[in-house]
Amino acid sequence: NESWIENFQNFLVKDTALSRMTANKYAYAIRLALNKAVRDNLILKNPALTVKGITVPETEKVYLTETEIQRLAKVKIAGKLGAEVRKGFLFCCFTGLRVSDIKTLTWADIEKDTLQLKKRQQKTGRFVYIPLNNNAWSLINDNTIHKLTELVFPLIGTTGTNTNQYLGPWAERAGVQKTIGWHTARHTFATLTLEHGADFFTVSKLLGHTKTATTAVYTKATDKLKREAVNALPDIE
Repeated sequence: NESWIENFQNFLVKDTALSRMTANKYAYAIRLALNKAVRDNLILKNPALTVKGITVPETEKVYLTETEIQRLAKVKIAGKLGAEVRKGFLFCCFTGLRVSDIKTLTWADIEKDTLQLKKRQQKTGRFVYIPLNNNAWSLINDNTIHKLTELVFPLIGTTGTNTNQYLGPWAERAGVQKTIGWHTARHTFATLTLEHGADFFTVSKLLGHTKTATTAVYTKATDKLKREAVNALPDIE
């Protein structure tokens, strides 16, 4: 019942060492199980529907500026895997792909006649269609004929190494004073496309979001849109 749900959530927050983010995930799992129980006619209603969920503090979405991307592009990473991580990360900055999609990206996903990427996302199972601009295409174009089944980033796709370990030292050497991970590239793509005039709907489709509200959170990260909005206010004599 509702009381059990409330007590369980309080237990997660107060009596465990879990972060609120993790506690919320456990509580959400219970809600999903109860929803399934309703669908399977095991219970008449989900008691969690009337119970407020665990509030989670907003996390900062780190993204790179154009200058910071340029700095990274000028700094190499040693080793074959390191070089491919550098190339893959920059490719994500211009396509918005997740690292899970980079790992499984094949040349069959690249439509060369239109320079477009058609990729079924690993996370959602939905297709995204992303035009490749000159920056993205130049990163993977080696003027070689590849088999369609061949991975575009073969080392990233097959390595057992945690490739995130390359990103921090790379950023430090490039003079980028931000803690970056693979998802930073996706945040960068979303933020910069919005800053350069793309609307929420378009960016949502490029990212594979099902709701524009999911995309709208990226506007909180960009100062440029805020500055333009404030500067558009009328002058007063």
